[in-house]
Amino acid sequence: MANPLSSLVSFLCSVGDSHFLPGFTADIDLSYKYWGNMPKVYEFLQYLIVPTVFLCLVLGLAKLILFLVRKVKDKPVQIRDADLYEILQVADRERSRFDLVFGNVKPIPCALRELERSRLLLEAPSYLNLTKKYIGRDVRCFFKTNVPDKVTGKNFYYFHTQILDVAVVEDDIKVVTIGLPALLNTGQQREFFRYRPPGAYIIGVAIWTDAYYSENVQKLPPPRCKLEGEGDYKGYMVNISAGGMLLAIDRSHIIHCGLPLDAGKRWFIQVTLLGLENDLLRVWLLCRVMTVLDTSVGKFEIALRFSGFAFHNEAPGPLQWRTIPDDGVPPIARWVLKRSVEPRPIEE
Repeated sequence: MANPLSSLVSFLCSVGDSHFLPGFTADIDLSYKYWGNMPKVYEFLQYLIVPTVFLCLVLGLAKLILFLVRKVKDKPVQIRDADLYEILQVADRERSRFDLVFGNVKPIPCALRELERSRLLLEAPSYLNLTKKYIGRDVRCFFKTNVPDKVTGKNFYYFHTQILDVAVVEDDIKVVTIGLPALLNTGQQREFFRYRPPGAYIIGVAIWTDAYYSENVQKLPPPRCKLEGEGDYKGYMVNISAGGMLLAIDRSHIIHCGLPLDAGKRWFIQVTLLGLENDLLRVWLLCRVMTVLDTSVGKFEIALRFSGFAFHNEAPGPLQWRTIPDDGVPPIARWVLKRSVEPRPIEE
């Protein structure tokens, strides 16, 4: 029986002789078609190919199994009746936050004031312009529990309902009454609301590489890049949310600064915002570069996701880094919410 490798080489050589391939193919040393002269090479290829094919099949099967497991795990679950009420009772005991969402606008954080068999009473922020005109409107409500449900293994939930009443009680507390849902879904809001702040609200954005995030902040070198806020030609903040921000920075300036622009690289940033009482809100952030878009106006739009935060520390020493909760960086989340809704009323 003819050796398959020898037959393949002989075919290639004959094709070269017949001018179907460039002439250099015909110049291949014909002695290589007699693989019987190279038993060790042929044996090595046999031992190499079989394990490689087997390994590829195993890796492909493992990847398929992982995909199916994730798909089953992330599949939404619908909860009804007694199980539904039990989960709401858990949220009541844990004092979970309930977010009301009208249409596609920003969520309204509320506290559960009272749970009844047919309705929920929520305390809404007093600065919101919630009035009787919202009675009868459809609303989505999102909440989470600290401990996953023992049956479904989930701890993020949402449901659809209607506003039954809006009232102002003692100390100007606004109470929103919503109907108890017939169906509870597992799932969560995928994105944070992005706020486009006026330039006057952004005092400054100072950026270092992540090599300095564990250093004494009193001894940090000058930042690689510093945006001074309104009117700075070098760049500005396009938007900010509880989970990240978008910066537009002059192309030549950011390249000169030497900051890494590859996706996944980390930046160490101090953001200074105009506080709600006209004070200064300073937050230290570890940010991961997500995307970099080269715009037609000579700027890079750089999308950053927050991966850690620390409060501003006037005392010397390294920062105390905190992991980011599910609802984002707390001081920025509060700032974004209040700045974005005050003093305008809620609108679709």
